[in-house]
Amino acid sequence: MRRDRLVILLLVVFILSIAIQTVFVTLSTITLQKQIDLVGKVIHTGTVSFCINYQPRIINDTCPDRIREGISLNCSLIYNDSDPNQGHFFRATNSSTNPPLFMHNQTGELNITTYSGITTNYSHLLKIHRFHIAIEDNSTCSNYLANGLYDLEFEIYDKNDPPYLNKTIENKVINPNEDMFLLNLNDYFKDPDVGQVLRFEQTGGTSILLTILSDGRVIAYSEDCVTETFSFTAYDPYNLSATSNEFDVKVECDSGTQDASTNSGSSSSGGGGGSNYPSILCTSKWECTPWSKCQSDGTQSKRCYDAAGCTNRDHWFYQNCTYVAPVVCEEDWTCNQWGECQPDGTETRSCTEQNNCGTEESKPTTIRNCDYVATCNDGIQNQGETGVDCGGPCLPCKTLETPNPIDSNKTNISIILLAISFTFLSLLLIYKYFHKSINVFVLSTLLKMIEKRKKLILIGKKQSKEILSDLTKIERSIRKKNIKKKATEISFVGRKYLSYTTNLDIIFKKEMLQKIKIKDPLKGIFISLSDRLEFLETTKTKLYKTDLLLTIEEIREILRLTSNSKVPEEGVVVEEMEMNNSESIITTIKKQVYNTYISMHFDQLEISKQKYSEIMKEYEELDENKKGIIYQDLNRLFEELKYAISIKKG
Repeated sequence: MRRDRLVILLLVVFILSIAIQTVFVTLSTITLQKQIDLVGKVIHTGTVSFCINYQPRIINDTCPDRIREGISLNCSLIYNDSDPNQGHFFRATNSSTNPPLFMHNQTGELNITTYSGITTNYSHLLKIHRFHIAIEDNSTCSNYLANGLYDLEFEIYDKNDPPYLNKTIENKVINPNEDMFLLNLNDYFKDPDVGQVLRFEQTGGTSILLTILSDGRVIAYSEDCVTETFSFTAYDPYNLSATSNEFDVKVECDSGTQDASTNSGSSSSGGGGGSNYPSILCTSKWECTPWSKCQSDGTQSKRCYDAAGCTNRDHWFYQNCTYVAPVVCEEDWTCNQWGECQPDGTETRSCTEQNNCGTEESKPTTIRNCDYVATCNDGIQNQGETGVDCGGPCLPCKTLETPNPIDSNKTNISIILLAISFTFLSLLLIYKYFHKSINVFVLSTLLKMIEKRKKLILIGKKQSKEILSDLTKIERSIRKKNIKKKATEISFVGRKYLSYTTNLDIIFKKEMLQKIKIKDPLKGIFISLSDRLEFLETTKTKLYKTDLLLTIEEIREILRLTSNSKVPEEGVVVEEMEMNNSESIITTIKKQVYNTYISMHFDQLEISKQKYSEIMKEYEELDENKKGIIYQDLNRLFEELKYAISIKKG
């Protein structure tokens, strides 16, 4: 530290000496100017044109993460381009050859087909598919391409197919008073989903007893000389089913003995089956399901079945109960006034449900089309303008001209002003390289002198719950291989929060955020958060899981400070990060910032201030390059901590 201070002192002395020399040279020039008159005349005029174009950027998509096979669905890409009224062109490449992906090149609408033609062979589609998508606009500038490729990723999974009857069951003949093997149902029913065990039930018959064993074999027994009609139904584990054809089972008695009750018109043909089978001893094991919910007729039921498979006949039991009709919640929506019409031809409003029903069946529309009226100060080149807000119906665009020669009478004043400007720039140079150290001292002092204020509630419970739920889902799905995609999803949730609290469109410009009527420090916090979200969307530097988790906790804390919601939400457990001596000092400080946000979630402000002070001690020991890396994170932490301390309790 002493060495750093010595270097700083030497640099300050050097800059001040340069300033003094500059003043001396300036005064000498003034003396010389009195002796030499400038002669000649230089006048040059011209117009300079610039090719200014913002790179388009794909920031998200509406496609699901998992898609079942055998369907065709539509989704779209969500993109941002600060240049209005430009056409866009999309193109995609992918690391896998399937599934077929059709993309409308002008709008970014996607159609994903998860089957191959009209065939049922789709096993090659059951995997994770990745596409790399680029966007370009129709600008003639060199930066018309997207700032980085967008990765679209989804998994196609196998849906459950019903079983089917593989072949027709023939008529059967058995002997009376014998347990006889009739057939094996697994020879007749098949399931396209390999590995699933089928369950069987029978229909028909009263005098002939059929027993379905657990392995699919069917044993027949009867004491009467009869012919009866049966059918079987097969169920897979998901209760999809297939039913067989009807077939006859005939009990063949001794010759000369007439059937006791032969069904009229039954067929005695068919043969097969009917061969002797050893007597099978089976002990039933009865199990029962829980009582069902009470029905509107005031009864409930349960089913008892033979778990040992000795018989497939079920027993049903019923009892009386008190039926309670479900409570119907009537939604009551209250909406704000419609916002200003945006350049994209839409206007929005926010709506809140007052009865906390948790449903949105009667929610009013929150976005509608409108007629945008262009102006000469909307920051957009439209209505026939030749430049942004200039030319056409607006004032002429400015041209760049070389000024006339300096009047000799004004030369002395100009030189003095030049010297003053150089001195001022020197002081700015000092601040540029050492402002982080200066600010650290100032920030630490300000925490002790904070004015109390009333808490502003800018977002409703339902919207808060939605934001917290989205953050939790992302937090639980972060992996090393999807860091970039999850960074984009976090940025999208952060933009959604700022949209809810400021009534801006989710794809807002920073200039629009700066114009909102919210006092500091909240306004500064929102702008700083917006810068962080844009960094996650556009950075080409490598991101780590710690960076994403830190941003998630920062959004949670800002939401806690502007709502009545509990953070973290119920059922979500957050723990402080453990330190590792082998990690870099930058990673360690980021983990300490993360842990400070955790303390703030539980309103432990004294502990949070102590943690912040410990972070600042380590920060002061860093060199200027490392301070620059972590400075913005610490500055946002300070602003949020300062605001949390300022909120009045109760």
